[in-house]
Amino acid sequence: MGRIFALCSQKGGTTKTSSAIEIAACLSAENHSVLLIDLDQQCDASRNSGIEKPNKTIHDVFQQECKITDAIHKTEWYDIIPASPALSKADKIYMERDDVYLLKDVCEILLNKYEFIIIDNPPARNTLLNMTYIAADYIICPTLSDDNSVRGIIAVEQDLKKLRDSRNQDSHAYIIGIILSIYETTNSHKKALESLENISAALPGDVFISTVRKTIKMAEIKSLCVPLQIYDKYNNASIDYRKIAKRIIDIYEEDING
Repeated sequence: MGRIFALCSQKGGTTKTSSAIEIAACLSAENHSVLLIDLDQQCDASRNSGIEKPNKTIHDVFQQECKITDAIHKTEWYDIIPASPALSKADKIYMERDDVYLLKDVCEILLNKYEFIIIDNPPARNTLLNMTYIAADYIICPTLSDDNSVRGIIAVEQDLKKLRDSRNQDSHAYIIGIILSIYETTNSHKKALESLENISAALPGDVFISTVRKTIKMAEIKSLCVPLQIYDKYNNASIDYRKIAKRIIDIYEEDING
């Protein structure tokens, strides 16, 4: 039985999509079965995985316009269910009470096929993010060093707690990791790390904090539609993401082994 790890941030530009792709690629390189679900209407995870014009998307699955298996696209590194620009209207489309469980229903069907389901989310408080909170087992929050990004982690935990403590206990997910992206050994980044350590100490459970070092090659790979792991395996950021993937594997194995 697989587990669901979601990359969440309520602020854009925190390398959430890049992190989702790199983590998926790292897990796949360790011979794990991996599915990446792109839930962001900007479709960056889909395009950056080489899926430009998908026949079927997660939106089609939610609308019951195709089977789940018809929306799964295979890449050289992992499987992916791409996003659709139509998700920009999700708050108006998915208004029924039970619609918030659509992603959970999809994932539960796929958990027997994949060890890891990685979800890339839109950087906004909306129906899609609530779907993720309900579907996910674990949340990982990428952040930059600025105060707004760092404070966004607290907002994620507040939303999760409301769902965990709701009458129906709609979510069982907890934040298990924080990624400080585009990291440099500057005073601002060191200060951000201190703030993250204070935040993680206040979060429930054992929360890891990892840094991903800055690299210009992250911009280069977007036009090539390949993970950094493939483009430059020994790049500092590649190495950092492999360490994060190892942490995720350890959490997964501890979970399934009881």
